[in-house]
Amino acid sequence: MQIDMFTVLVQGGLSALLLGLIFLFYWAVDWRSSWLAWWSVPFFLAALAAFAFTQWRDEPTYISVVIGNVALLLTFGCIWQAARVFERRRPILWPLGLATIGWIGLCSWEPFMASLAARVIVASVLAAGFLWFAAVELWRGRKEQLVSRLPTVLILTLAGLVFALRIPLLWVLPFPFGALPLDPVAQSILNLMLFALAVALTILMISMTRERGEFEQRQYALTDPLTGLSNRRAFLDDGQRVVLRHKRQRLPLSLLMLDLDHFKSINDRYGHDAGDRVLVKFSSVLEANLRPADGIYRIGGEEFCCLLRDTGLEEALVAARRICTELEGRTVEAVGANIRVTVSVGVTSTAEAGYDLDELLAQADAAVYEAKARGRNMAVASGEDAVIGARALRSVLERRLLG
Repeated sequence: MQIDMFTVLVQGGLSALLLGLIFLFYWAVDWRSSWLAWWSVPFFLAALAAFAFTQWRDEPTYISVVIGNVALLLTFGCIWQAARVFERRRPILWPLGLATIGWIGLCSWEPFMASLAARVIVASVLAAGFLWFAAVELWRGRKEQLVSRLPTVLILTLAGLVFALRIPLLWVLPFPFGALPLDPVAQSILNLMLFALAVALTILMISMTRERGEFEQRQYALTDPLTGLSNRRAFLDDGQRVVLRHKRQRLPLSLLMLDLDHFKSINDRYGHDAGDRVLVKFSSVLEANLRPADGIYRIGGEEFCCLLRDTGLEEALVAARRICTELEGRTVEAVGANIRVTVSVGVTSTAEAGYDLDELLAQADAAVYEAKARGRNMAVASGEDAVIGARALRSVLERRLLG
């Protein structure tokens, strides 16, 4: 059965046009996801390329060779740019302009225009390069753990490999895979592969967009909006998991409970805006004095908590004292005043409390009360004395509240 190339190309062009409209629809629904609009551009260009290729006759025409190939190369170039925008990077348009000018310039050179092999080599290099650049862009953003990211990277890499393999197979396969005379079956296979690539990218990019939205919602629910630190809910989720991991590996784990001293008087005297500035400043002190792997949480008001992984009590106590010293040496500017603030820190570890998150919290909390009782602005390690001191301070506070 003879394959009607005109019909195949028209169907491919209409399919690409439809997929481009789908991206525009999703962008209209979620206009903040600007990358969806960018992802529609390659499909519109692919439709233009398909319609231009319908002008191919027994001999290549200017429309099919120049316009069609420019549109197809820009399709792959815009996939690269759309990947950059998805990763929240600015698009780089000059390589696309250079590729366009270069192709048109080469096509004006008669030997190049007459050589199918030369056209296949140049087009393959550009197409493979753009697709691999797109894969690299998405791979660079892998810290944002999206389930659909790896399949997208693999598909783009394989698509680039298909185009690159045209070069060593130049004199083995018919056009459009090689430089032998055009074969309608080979053209249909390539169209089918490009259509499969377009559908796969559509599904995966929409999926990644949804995954990103769900991830951002989870992060919002687990993040303190003022300081940007994880909140109490995140601490409870992370804490159990971290404790169990350290228990299985028999590694030390320490917990710091931190309570800013006289924070209520700061709010009363300088206002809540000043209090917020103090909290933000303290958050920066914590981040500057702890490791990236350590968990830092604002668990409520002026109370903070830190999980120090693979850290024993003595090391944790050193870190806690360093935080106290660092904070004491800083001031917060607000309402024309330089506000000084200190912190009381309770320190405990799995060596004292065992691998139990509730017990770790209880002992660290008791050590905080002991630090308050001893005059504040210090770090106190958990132990029997700290527990007894905390109980005594609680009794005093309870009597004051009742009396």
